Amino acid sequence: EVFQRIIADADHEITSSTRELFAAGVAGGLAISVTFLLYASLSAQTENPFLASVLYPLGFLYIILGGYQLYTENTVPPVALVLERLASIPALLRHWLIVFTGNAAGGVFGALVLAYTGVFEPAAAAEAIAISQKGVDTAWWDLFVKGAFAGLVVAGVVWVDFSATDTISRVVMVYLAFLAIPLGNLFHSVVSVTEVVYLVAEGELALLPGLTGFVLPVLLGNTVGGVVLVTIVNYYQTSDRRL
Repeated sequence: EVFQRIIADADHEITSSTRELFAAGVAGGLAISVTFLLYASLSAQTENPFLASVLYPLGFLYIILGGYQLYTENTVPPVALVLERLASIPALLRHWLIVFTGNAAGGVFGALVLAYTGVFEPAAAAEAIAISQKGVDTAWWDLFVKGAFAGLVVAGVVWVDFSATDTISRVVMVYLAFLAIPLGNLFHSVVSVTEVVYLVAEGELALLPGLTGFVLPVLLGNTVGGVVLVTIVNYYQTSDRRL
């Protein structure tokens, strides 16, 4: 039943226009910049990792409940269509490219606003640099594995969200799941784009090393975690007569 709901929703999404997907992706990227803002601000005010992370899921709540597009969400519904041979791989790649480009555009805009305006207090700005630098300093393989676990978390939320029957259940589920990302020291690709651009704007990092050494392994990990660990595994536990 969950799989059938995902297929129905995915068909609507993958046939959406470029304008619709890109705009929804930009909205998702802007929501992620809110997450970055709150995480850095709270981290500057407390040394308790839980308290620092308590508002981290807010941007993701905006995305899930608001119907925005997030790249890591799209490792489930469109991939399910491809597995059922209801969509082609080129259509899937087009969908991913548009959504991630929109996410990146929203995240870049948010990062530049945070870097060049007075939104951050001085302590929060310093903490934002420290948080972002921590990801850049992490080894490539560790970023990939941590990204895969984050992809598992996000794709798992998408899958379970299709079985939720009321808003309260969805809010609790999304909040707890995305709280696991900062508490588990995991990495999300759109958040990493925001962090890299923030470091570049602050003169702490060159763009290309940030993209290849931080964003790329996280993006690959998110993709593998969502596609393999959630969508394909859950696909093969459903009936042969899925539709």
